[in-house]
Amino acid sequence: ADNKYQEYLYFHGFGVEFDSFDDVECGEPNANHVGIDSLAPCGAGKPTSLVVNDAPGFTLADGAWHTVTVHVTGGAFTVTADAIAQFSAYAPAGWSNAKYFVGFGGATGGQTNVHEIRNVSVSFTTPHCY
Repeated sequence: ADNKYQEYLYFHGFGVEFDSFDDVECGEPNANHVGIDSLAPCGAGKPTSLVVNDAPGFTLADGAWHTVTVHVTGGAFTVTADAIAQFSAYAPAGWSNAKYFVGFGGATGGQTNVHEIRNVSVSFTTPHCY
């Protein structure tokens, strides 16, 4: 039963990516982009890019800390990074107001990048009990 749940999450979600690798087969334009993805895999088994900003206004793999804000309201994603708008109210097809999870992932194709996250805050416009 646990594998079916993990499979459901993998195929039925969305994510915001900050990516310094060019997965051409998944619709990525270069090795320095910000995107909103469907977690349903593209032909290469990786998340499918729905919309991509191929000129985010800074270099992702520059070794510096970057301040990122992600707002999701009614299924519309608004993303800023270093006070630069990346996406404004992008609503992916297939969104539903179901239960969602917040998570982070990092990977390195060349095994040389470091991925660090600090000062994470998650808030809701209405109270939630879990």
